Amino acid sequence: MPVMDSARASRAAAARAGKNRAKGKGHPTTGVIEYSGDEWEFMRAIEDFKRVTGRKFPTWAEVFRVLLSLGYKKSAEEPALKVHRVA
Repeated sequence: MPVMDSARASRAAAARAGKNRAKGKGHPTTGVIEYSGDEWEFMRAIEDFKRVTGRKFPTWAEVFRVLLSLGYKKSAEEPALKVHRVA
């Protein structure tokens, strides 16, 4: 059985304990993410694309084509991008 050095063992233990993991934008007490209807529609369309094409990771061009298929059209006035900050 291979022997781990102490630094590697410490990193492995920290990973198992969940330390230094990125936190999602979920609800602070439940961890449940509340998506809008548009977000659900987009996620379903991406999942459908992946299922139909057999591609696990679509390219950005393919993601853009999925957006176009959902009716995305760039308007003359661009709204400010809403960014959700993770605490």
